[in-house]
Amino acid sequence: MSPAFFLYKLLGALVVPPGLLCLLLALTSAAAWRRPRRPALAATLGALALGVYVLSCPFGERLVTAPLEDRVRPSLPEGDAPAAVVVLGGGVRYDERGEPILPGAYTLERLVTAAEVARDRGWPLFCCGGRVQGGTGGSEGDLMARVLRSWNPGVAVTAETGSRTTWENLVRVGTLLQERDIRRVVLVTSTFHMPRSLASARRLLPGLEVHPWPAGRLTDRSPLGAADYLPLSLNASVLGLREWVGLGAYEVFGRFRRSGESR
Repeated sequence: MSPAFFLYKLLGALVVPPGLLCLLLALTSAAAWRRPRRPALAATLGALALGVYVLSCPFGERLVTAPLEDRVRPSLPEGDAPAAVVVLGGGVRYDERGEPILPGAYTLERLVTAAEVARDRGWPLFCCGGRVQGGTGGSEGDLMARVLRSWNPGVAVTAETGSRTTWENLVRVGTLLQERDIRRVVLVTSTFHMPRSLASARRLLPGLEVHPWPAGRLTDRSPLGAADYLPLSLNASVLGLREWVGLGAYEVFGRFRRSGESR
């Protein structure tokens, strides 16, 4: 990338958020150094500007999400024993009546991955997701099941439609799996979401053999270029940070539950 083109891209990044926010924070920090000087405020604003800048760069995204996405290695059950593919919902699009009409980007990525895993092995699929937005229409699980059936009309799909969170996904689908005497599970969700989901599944599905099969990545492994140091988006970093916080919260909650049960 030529210096002139990099400058062009940098200026474009700084006139809209999050680049604009970084610029305003930096300018406010510089103003705080003028008389009457407020060094604590200036340092705080400067650190905040730097933090937002790093997190909004693809380079910074990798610092947050790569360790998360490299945490779990994919695996599949061995042998001929029956298994099921459990795919967790990742959001949908609603119409003006509040009906789910399209899978969100992460949900679609998970559905493609789950369909590929189940197709050649004849494994049944379980789709998890209720109505987070409320209402009386269809659920995320129903929409996911319809999409999978449209791709392969002969596939065996069960929709779990009452859950709102990953924890509820796994609790409710665990009941369905027990009713069908299924003991081996392939868990499909986004790669950034897999560590928390897998830890929860192994805690909430005792006696089941759970295998992770991640779908897609937030960050790739290509060599870094000049554009990777531009403040373009906070989306991946925010998702990654939320998963790290969720991992910690689930661990604390899990220990609290074990402590209460042992009394």
